[in-house]
Amino acid sequence: MYTEKDVVDSLLQRIYNIVAAPDTVTNIPTARAHLSICMPGIPLNPSALDFGFTTMSADQVERAADFSEFANIVPLWGGSWRPSGRKLTGEYKKVIDQPILPVTELSAAEKKKYEEAKALLWVNQKVQDPLTGRVDDIPVPSIWQQRYDEYEKLHRNAVMDYLDAQAKYLAHINEPGQPERWAQLKPILENSIRTALSKWEAAGKRKVEEARGLIGNLDGRGLQASWADRRARFDTYKKGAQVGDFWLTKYYPNKFWEDAAGWFSILLTHNEVHTVTENEQTSWGGGGGFSAGLWSVGADVSHDSQKSRITADTSAVQVAFELAQVPLLRGWLDAEVFESRSWKFDSNLVSASENLSDGKIPPSGTMPMYPTAMLLARNVKIAFDKTSTVSTTAMETIRGSVSVGWGPFSARANYYHHWDKSTFDFVEDAAGISIPGMQVIGFICRLVETCPNPDPALHWPT
Repeated sequence: MYTEKDVVDSLLQRIYNIVAAPDTVTNIPTARAHLSICMPGIPLNPSALDFGFTTMSADQVERAADFSEFANIVPLWGGSWRPSGRKLTGEYKKVIDQPILPVTELSAAEKKKYEEAKALLWVNQKVQDPLTGRVDDIPVPSIWQQRYDEYEKLHRNAVMDYLDAQAKYLAHINEPGQPERWAQLKPILENSIRTALSKWEAAGKRKVEEARGLIGNLDGRGLQASWADRRARFDTYKKGAQVGDFWLTKYYPNKFWEDAAGWFSILLTHNEVHTVTENEQTSWGGGGGFSAGLWSVGADVSHDSQKSRITADTSAVQVAFELAQVPLLRGWLDAEVFESRSWKFDSNLVSASENLSDGKIPPSGTMPMYPTAMLLARNVKIAFDKTSTVSTTAMETIRGSVSVGWGPFSARANYYHHWDKSTFDFVEDAAGISIPGMQVIGFICRLVETCPNPDPALHWPT
């Protein structure tokens, strides 16, 4: 019989293979990704996402503040998701505040090209602050960037469809008829990926990437204007709320929970459980694995309190749920600065201990990774042998617990925002339990390479 750790590891490896594995059909490059898994998940009611992306009421501002603070937590490396005490906003501000830049002189033609690229990517939009009534010009992503994000998401969904079907095929490869079915389905799914890429290209993929590349190249020449624009954009996105200042972070697409096409049905049966190597776990557990025990009680949604584990029966376990990958959009962030080699910290202002990452595995630094997308689950169904002594004992404890988790899923929780209080609970039946609500089970994080990593070939001020 496989252990509880084997069940969790197999489930997380299945999730990783669907949401973060590279596109092997059209070979569109992707940044190195790491899954920071919530153990257990964090309930997320759609009402918490009821805020506008430009115009908002006072109540919506508070919801936007809650979500933005949550989405910009920098997690610790290794094991399950835990707040590091750092925020992406703070780490980004540290970089763009007063960097040392190369000394160079750009031509008038190069400066003009920069302005043209910036105009393609950004437009100003008048936005009224609901608290002060003040109207500001806010730089927002242009229609070109918005279309880029939209079609990039559709392409990734097509890749996820392929990877999900491939994972199911590989799990049942030795069953009669499976090779034949996969041989028929594979070219259909591959064509869907190519079609999605063609639509992405028609929507201006190359134009946006060329504009971004031009700005990146000029940055390498010491373009002061781009850094001034980053600081100005960061400042204009700052908003006030009862909980304090925040920088608006959005999700995409709007009301994603109503779009059935963005959710993928995942099923892990007992026959698919296997032992996952420690090397594979570096993609989602930092190589450290997780505590043994599927059931957890006593954890709160902050994931800071102590929780205890209860032994589960894995003899006939089966897990089914819907999974969605929801990108996080930050108009105030230019993430390319983390990879740029055309800046460095002023050692008189920022010590070496404040470097973001050393680029190693396992990494060290103040921000070795940051969240770029949420992973959400809903309609979770966990089947197991409820007649066994182990399950009977476990359920006695679970029924009397205020907070309950099963692997990466929250099964019962009371959670509070300063504007709302909600309850999240499971439904018990003869086969096991069902968890109908929506919850964050983890974040796709982008790994930060060595940062800062100034190019010694550039002309640096002495």
